[in-house]
Amino acid sequence: MRDHKGPGDGIQSDGEQTLAATELMTVAEVAAILNMSARYVRDHAREMGGIRIGGGRRRAGRLRFPLERVRQFVDRRSMQSTTL
Repeated sequence: MRDHKGPGDGIQSDGEQTLAATELMTVAEVAAILNMSARYVRDHAREMGGIRIGGGRRRAGRLRFPLERVRQFVDRRSMQSTTL
């Protein structure tokens, strides 16, 4: 079970160790961190470095996100909102 603290706090696995910034996260995990819907995450997947894993010719594969790219997305959005 993962403990989500917030976009700047990282993610911990079973409360023991911090996962590397290259950790791939699911749509649901990113949505929980951003406090947004899964649809929002999918709509902004390209901006957050979303990659498709698996799948075949007919399936698109599962969408995953590198933690560091999600953090960058949050930082960019924070900067945009403060300049408006």
